Formats: sequence, C-alpha cells, structure tokens
Amino acid sequence: MTTTSIGWLLDVSIERDKAAIWVKTIDRKILKLTDSYHPSFYLLPNNEFDGSQLLQVLSQQPIIKKVSWDENRFTNLFDYASRKKLIHIVPESMQYYMPLLRS
Repeated sequence: MTTTSIGWLLDVSIERDKAAIWVKTIDRKILKLTDSYHPSFYLLPNNEFDGSQLLQVLSQQPIIKKVSWDENRFTNLFDYASRKKLIHIVPESMQYYMPLLRS
C-alpha cells in the first residue's frame, strides 16, 4: 500500500466534527481523506477582571470543551510586539461553533 501520492486538491469541507479533503491522484483515483476537526477561537476581554468572570461562566457551559487563558497571543499581524492575554475557547462540537460566535 502506498503512503504517499501526487494529485490535485478537489475540495475541502467540514462534515460534522471531521474535515474532509478530496484529492484526485495522477493515476486517476479519487481519495477522501478525513481527520477530526475542532475549531477554536479567541476573545479579547475588556480587562482581566471581566476576562476572569467570563472564563468562569464559560467553563460551566456544557457546549464548551475547553476554555483557558492564553498568554502572549499576537493581536496585530503587522506588530510582533503587540501581544495580549486572550481567552481561548474550544466548543464541544462543530455544531456549537457558530452559535457561540453569535452570542
């Protein structure tokens, strides 16, 4: 069995909690590669006190898989000195990602 292949990327999609990548190889085989997919996002609280309260509330929510402080995250693509303390949020499932972003 070959573990490497050369081909063309046809599509990338999210199916529930998995990422699917479709590839057409040079020998005309179509491959569907899947892997687990757990998106996350970061929040910049107004201040550390508000952030601590938000962290406490979020940690009690069943739709949150993980929530934690993340020190020294870049917040400006053009200024590498601009680092801040952010809250890192990982939803329990992909189905909760968009509702969390909206709230």
